[in-house]
Amino acid sequence: MQKPKKATKTAWAHKVWIIWACAVLIDALLIIYFAVTSMPTLKVGNNTIKLLTTPTSAAQTKGLGYRKSLPQNEGMLFVFNTPAVQCFWMKGMEFPLDIIWVSDQKVVQYIGYNFQPDSYPKPYCPPYLTQYVVEVNAGIAIRDGIKVNEQLSF
Repeated sequence: MQKPKKATKTAWAHKVWIIWACAVLIDALLIIYFAVTSMPTLKVGNNTIKLLTTPTSAAQTKGLGYRKSLPQNEGMLFVFNTPAVQCFWMKGMEFPLDIIWVSDQKVVQYIGYNFQPDSYPKPYCPPYLTQYVVEVNAGIAIRDGIKVNEQLSF
């Protein structure tokens, strides 16, 4: 009578590798799911704009620079620690933007329309202290009827 064959180290390693790969795939999918579903949104009238965030000062400095485009219903939210005059430029931009400066109470203080990429290095500074800034594709502020003194929700 022959003894049953033992599983080889290679077969065991192959099974461990498959389990590890599945775990990594599941983790990646969960990270993507929570990143997309936890993305803040700006609700204006009947429209919703998904807002990318800038979690670090390096991300704030880069902003939307060096991107080819931005989907129509997406924007970028900049959150600052304290209200200040927040100046922006168009460094590395390849498409025009509307920039919306918002108070610490989330009230629109100032809107800059259709800032062009070739305006760099000119800075754009609002005449008010603001704590939030939202960048969207040029034309979105008018399309969605965003107005100064409007209370925003994001």
